[in-house]
Amino acid sequence: MLDTEKYKNHFPELIHNETKEPVVYLDNASTTLKPNFIIDEMRKGYDDINLQRHRNFFPFGKDLVERCEDARQKIADFIGANSANEIIFTKNATEAINLVAYSWARRTLRKGDNILLSVMEHHSNLVPWQILAEELGVNIRYISVRENGNLLETDFNRKIDNRTKLVAISHASNVLGTINNLDEVIASLREKGIVCLVDGCQAVPHIPVNVSEMGCDFYVFSGHKLLGPYGVGVLYGKEQVLTKMKPFLSGSNMVSEVTFKFAKPHLPPWKFEAGTINYNEAIGLGMAIDFLNEIGMNNIVEYEKQLMKYTINNMLKNEAVILYGRAKDRVPNIAFNLRGAHPDELAEFMEKNGVIISSGNHNAQPLINFLNLKYSARISLYFYNTIEEVDKFLELLMEAKKLFSNVDQLK
Repeated sequence: MLDTEKYKNHFPELIHNETKEPVVYLDNASTTLKPNFIIDEMRKGYDDINLQRHRNFFPFGKDLVERCEDARQKIADFIGANSANEIIFTKNATEAINLVAYSWARRTLRKGDNILLSVMEHHSNLVPWQILAEELGVNIRYISVRENGNLLETDFNRKIDNRTKLVAISHASNVLGTINNLDEVIASLREKGIVCLVDGCQAVPHIPVNVSEMGCDFYVFSGHKLLGPYGVGVLYGKEQVLTKMKPFLSGSNMVSEVTFKFAKPHLPPWKFEAGTINYNEAIGLGMAIDFLNEIGMNNIVEYEKQLMKYTINNMLKNEAVILYGRAKDRVPNIAFNLRGAHPDELAEFMEKNGVIISSGNHNAQPLINFLNLKYSARISLYFYNTIEEVDKFLELLMEAKKLFSNVDQLK
């Protein structure tokens, strides 16, 4: 059993600034808490930037750049990339997806081609493709999901044809928690010459990921979803694919040579990192990965499985609770509603009592509509959550059942 209490003192946000009361944070799918030692190190990094800049011969100092490249290697190792050259720093996963849409898809897809998505995608893995489809005359097809939240395999197979050029799909759902088993899917795509982009935002914090074994062409995630800072994301791309792609943005450090007539881009990854990148944020993400490696991803998996099972089993004892998604393989994102309570009202009630949950469409409105809903509540657990915290949430859920009227406001 993971010793959660050993790590809780790293997270000052778990104590309310004003009341000094403990906070139960159950909205980790939106963003995770940040360890205090990462915050302190980043603050120190900003204090030292000007000194380093004047002490060395290139922007932000040799030490800062070297630590950033060390972080790039840590990320490559963490997700099983073959080389650090396959790791591109972006602002977030959304920018990473847009990079692929502009640099690869716009130059590759033709009118009448198909893109295959799933109905469970986050808006960030929907909107860029919808805009591209409108501009290029590309068709988008959506894979349906079963009642338990798993992908409908027969629908997937039926919607692939010889005009399908890209499959962009979540590794894990930010709403239902479903972990999509992508190994066999991607193997079949490779045989057909179809490119695959995987949105790993909800998977990387919770399960071991190996992109080389998976075989995807692109994999994206955001630093703030796995203890890291805001403002840094990651695009993994196969080196041979990245080498052929043209830059998304241009100028400054992404070039190796510039004359009055031409500019020669660097090789990947630097040709996709125009301007001054978020050095400090990249270093902070590297520190977060060090912390996760120290804890052990397999330890996190086993602990979260037990915590999630306990949570779901006890939520089901409350007959007013409606759960959505019951996939066997899942990360600890649990979407639900409480009969008679609007999710926003429930979230407000929880917050007033020191428990933070999410409500709304969770940036997955097509999925919420697919479930015949307008909105839902959601809790999302992480390794620093405890049985005691879940118990407090469950107690408040029982109180909320009594508090709210029995009027069905869910549809």
